[in-house]
Amino acid sequence: MKLTVGPLPAAVYWRRRAAVAGALLALILLLVYACGGSGSDANPAGGGKPKPSPDVTYPDEEPDRSADGTSPSDSTSDGGGSTGGEQGGSTSGGSASDERAPQCEDSALSVAAKPERRETRVGDRLKITLVFTNISDAPCKRDIGADEQEVRLEQDDKRLWSSDDCRPQRGSQVEVLHPNQPVERFWVAWDGKTSAPKCEGDRKVVGKGTYQIVARLGGVKSTPVTLKVVATS
Repeated sequence: MKLTVGPLPAAVYWRRRAAVAGALLALILLLVYACGGSGSDANPAGGGKPKPSPDVTYPDEEPDRSADGTSPSDSTSDGGGSTGGEQGGSTSGGSASDERAPQCEDSALSVAAKPERRETRVGDRLKITLVFTNISDAPCKRDIGADEQEVRLEQDDKRLWSSDDCRPQRGSQVEVLHPNQPVERFWVAWDGKTSAPKCEGDRKVVGKGTYQIVARLGGVKSTPVTLKVVATS
């Protein structure tokens, strides 16, 4: 069948048809490529996959460090007693009148021992708070740091344990004490055993009986507080 129409040779018309068909095919391929590429995810430079952002972590809360004298929470020690409270530092930022306050005489101070309980079991740990009060009529300054503090366990005036014997805390803390305002920020923990100066000798568990707790700040001692130690159940 003859499909060409016109005065030109048939080959010319076939070449024209081929050119048109090629152009249409190229247009179709271009459309297919454009549609197919638009839905793909873009990768970062270098052809690698995008890296996920790192996890963010937050530190846990720091525990209280009462053994260092920075917190009133409890702590234990191998040395027969640990010390807590705000000891070892000094106060600042007081008023001008506070700065001019005189030194507290021993007669201006009251010291007390305040155990967390008056009856404890053999071998149990006992927290004892020291209480310092200015009993004069005017503010005065005094070093109430660890160097001046001591708590003892006695029986019939015999010394059985002291907070100064084994691993004692050290520090100076001069503060202005105002009249009739007790300071109760310091404490020691007794582990239920005896002790000797410089922690010499064997430490023995204190048996059941009645004992006295005595606190000291420098040359000022407290009135003895009775402690009853009972057998474990």
